[in-house]
Amino acid sequence: MCPYPERVFLGSTFQDAISAVISWLKFQKSIGGLTTAEEWNDTPGAMAMAVDRVDYYVDVEQSKATSDIDMPSPFKEMSKFQEFNNNLKTYLRTVQGAANIPIIYAIYETSKITDDDHDGTVGNRPLDNYTNWDDYSIRCFRHSGSYYESVVIQNKSD
Repeated sequence: MCPYPERVFLGSTFQDAISAVISWLKFQKSIGGLTTAEEWNDTPGAMAMAVDRVDYYVDVEQSKATSDIDMPSPFKEMSKFQEFNNNLKTYLRTVQGAANIPIIYAIYETSKITDDDHDGTVGNRPLDNYTNWDDYSIRCFRHSGSYYESVVIQNKSD
């Protein structure tokens, strides 16, 4: 029981902040980052990045960007492989998995994920490493460990 209920305001801003923090925690776990209060406090602009990422995926969902993209048709001739390959990659880039990471990560061979990869910035400024959160997610998603296994199993069962 709250001793001062008149001092508690659970408005949409509070709910948005909680959603952003939850999203940040899920995302950190998916890329092998720490999910501690210390990590949150030590990450410059953690809330701004979390809100930016949530807003990005809201925009993606609202844009209905995937509505006119068809799943690639089966192979009929090998000469059509490049077209199929391009269509498949486009399609997989638009389908998001459990952590809002496009499932194209599953077909990319990744080299070791470095601290520079994790610390890269997202945006359209000249020194930004990634143009959007999809690019960051695809590069930094870990292809091993219990979280990867749970995401792969969840995506297979969906």
